[in-house]
Amino acid sequence: MAGPNKQMRPIRRMIDERFAMLRARGEKALIVYLTAFDPNRERSLQLLFDAARGGADVLEIGVPWSDPTADGPVIQRAMQRGLSAGATLSRVLGVISELRHSVTVPIVLFGYYNPVLCYGPARFARDAALAGVDGVLMVDLPPEESDEL
Repeated sequence: MAGPNKQMRPIRRMIDERFAMLRARGEKALIVYLTAFDPNRERSLQLLFDAARGGADVLEIGVPWSDPTADGPVIQRAMQRGLSAGATLSRVLGVISELRHSVTVPIVLFGYYNPVLCYGPARFARDAALAGVDGVLMVDLPPEESDEL
């Protein structure tokens, strides 16, 4: 993911800061969810850029997974299209890294634990931070079982 000379950015509380700013202004958050690589890498990246530049307060980026049982049919189909377009956890982190170069909107990675477990939780945590991920939502990982992550 990252080269040996690339330093991890300082841990930031971008999500908390964004919500505090919105609360202070009496505003609600616009959280935009898009599945990575749907319909393909290039269009997905453009849609994420457009959402950030269009006013999204938080980007929630779905990591395609073959068994998205906690989701409805719309996200299930988006994840299938993403997988068909070549999405992997590593490639999704690459998209986020590219996005992060010009977008300051907080980014939450949405997904399932199996790809993270296969990738390696410590490696995932490091690479996600290096890519610019601000938060992680693992829909099938109960908090009481999340110590490893």
